[in-house]
Amino acid sequence: DDAVFFMFNPFVEETVNKFLDMLDASCAQYPRETWFLYASPVHAAVLENRGYQMRYRHKIMNLEGMILCKS
Repeated sequence: DDAVFFMFNPFVEETVNKFLDMLDASCAQYPRETWFLYASPVHAAVLENRGYQMRYRHKIMNLEGMILCKS
């Protein structure tokens, strides 16, 4: 099954990296497609640097959101 995570800029960058380390280890053991629905994406570059591809990005005034995926 795919994994889907919703984040609204929940953590500092260090915590996002630690979470992604654990998620990468889990996906190595149990391969699956992983999706992030990310509102107010302060640390989007962290996800993109780890191979997540942006599928959608939209900004309205001061509100921004994106959808990223990694297979």
